[in-house]
Amino acid sequence: MKVLFIVAVIAVASANAKAAIKAAGDTSRPAPWYSCSGKQPGNYINPRDCTRFITCDAGLQAIEFDCGECSNRPEACTPQNRLIYNATVDACLWADETECVGGGDGEESTIDPGQPTTTDAPQPSPTTPEDATQPPKEGDPCDPDNCRNTGECQVYLRCDKETQKLVAEQCGDGMFWNPDNGAVHGGNCDLLENLSEDVRRGYRSDPECLACFWRQVDDCSAEYLYQAPNQSNRNVSRLSCSNGLIFSEAKETCQRCEDVSRPDGTTCC
Repeated sequence: MKVLFIVAVIAVASANAKAAIKAAGDTSRPAPWYSCSGKQPGNYINPRDCTRFITCDAGLQAIEFDCGECSNRPEACTPQNRLIYNATVDACLWADETECVGGGDGEESTIDPGQPTTTDAPQPSPTTPEDATQPPKEGDPCDPDNCRNTGECQVYLRCDKETQKLVAEQCGDGMFWNPDNGAVHGGNCDLLENLSEDVRRGYRSDPECLACFWRQVDDCSAEYLYQAPNQSNRNVSRLSCSNGLIFSEAKETCQRCEDVSRPDGTTCC
């Protein structure tokens, strides 16, 4: 079955408030923790994270998608430099022009998660049902007889039998949470090469997980931060250009000072 999803650019009042749901395939991953049972194919709010949304396909498989990055306007982004999914218009919008309507960060959803969204007719915004589930977090009470774990990237939550509370654990060096391995009980820690391409693609798109990057330490500085692909942020290296050169984040390499510009457009020399 093909995944049924909507990729649309929604025009809103402000010229700057134009965003789109990112195309499927770039940042998708299975979401076995989300039940599509009884739902129509379509897009739904993500009860765990406002910067993501869930698509239920015709086969009732749940697929999680990320909203696009918006680092070009950090003042209008979430702390994760991402847009926020708004179920009313079925689009990812600037954070300064929409509320968190998909859960996450302790916010309550203002969109009924039982109704799919379409671009044909915006849905009303009733209050959250009283029994709406909140995303699990470390310290939450749990049932040790439930025997189901959840995880993301290199961290997973298990139920401590003595305290009956969720405890966060690290998968270990070079290990990542695989929701497809033993999915009947939530998944397992696994080697990177054993993860499906969809799971790896989602982890690579997550700046807190596997995404590689080059970042300036300061404007016109020779020092920079580098994270290799398939690593986690705890493995970020602080490196330096050779004498007489400074690092250009735009070009992702060391350059002569006259070839690197400050944010105001002036050169570093």
